Amino acid sequence: MSNLIVPLPKAFDAKVKDGKVYVESPKVMCVYSAESAYMTYEFLSLIESYVFDYNVGVTISFENLEYFSAAASLLIFATVSKCQIGVKDHSKIEVLFPKNDAVLKLMASSGLKLALKQGGIAKVRKLIDSNNQYLSGSEVSIENYQKVLTATLLNLDKHGVNFSNTKSQIFVKGMQEAILNVKYHAYNDEFIRDFLLTKQVKSKFSFHEETGRGRWWQCCWHDVSNNKLIFIIYDDGEGIVNSIKRYYRNSPEHSDKLNLPDSTLLGNAMKLGVSRTGIKERGKGSADIINTACTFPSSHLIVMSGLGHYRHDSAGINTTQLPFEIKGTLVQWVINYVEENQDDI
Repeated sequence: MSNLIVPLPKAFDAKVKDGKVYVESPKVMCVYSAESAYMTYEFLSLIESYVFDYNVGVTISFENLEYFSAAASLLIFATVSKCQIGVKDHSKIEVLFPKNDAVLKLMASSGLKLALKQGGIAKVRKLIDSNNQYLSGSEVSIENYQKVLTATLLNLDKHGVNFSNTKSQIFVKGMQEAILNVKYHAYNDEFIRDFLLTKQVKSKFSFHEETGRGRWWQCCWHDVSNNKLIFIIYDDGEGIVNSIKRYYRNSPEHSDKLNLPDSTLLGNAMKLGVSRTGIKERGKGSADIINTACTFPSSHLIVMSGLGHYRHDSAGINTTQLPFEIKGTLVQWVINYVEENQDDI
């Protein structure tokens, strides 16, 4: 192990320790602010690279973690669980939890600590059985769309969500659409074909083949104290931006759009009637998600793909460039649930 040539960035206190590469997380893990987003994503990308590109064991230390945002928590779950189910020996991936009592308590109460504990695909599937807030699904029958959706709804019901009101119904509709978007678009045939031609075929493609095609990661909860419904979903498939670029490359009349920044491409993709395939008839999903996020004040939709960041709320639409390039697509929306409760009184 000590003779292996692997990157050991000082920024993450990376070192060879006890037969593994030891890496320490940033104190703040957040993808909402440019200041912390780059380091957060670099840290998670490094972990995945150790496992799939260098085939080495990793000790992932969150011992000095002081804060993590909602979206960052999902990316942490996605990265760690992907590495855990991508190795034969579960002991190759070790997680050290925060020393900060408040942060550790939040990890435990949210279900994130359970989701990060040692184990492989069986552990991930048990999260569905226990209706955890952090879940991962695929096309495999025992962890498919319906199984994950049912577990999510049971968790929301447990935490007091009333499914007879308008807001929760719209929220569930948007959640369903987001999961189905992964199923039908994120891992399309063109993406799989191109994936086979990359240098990562043996590790990353075999991961999807062996553990379930079409894998996605999600977290969902009712934030009772702030009266919010929150849903975040991530896939590491082709990504909305890359799929739109592919569509433009195959359409001579749109070739001039290939040089547009990712933020603009993402904004175009999210317009009514344009899906990640670029085909207008298949754009209903984007419209549903936008309507889910923007119907009510204090609600919002965030989409990240490639270098693009898109936010739509009651104040309008804002698109910016990310300080890092995210693989696949991350979607987050929040609905202000209290207003519906008041309307029902």
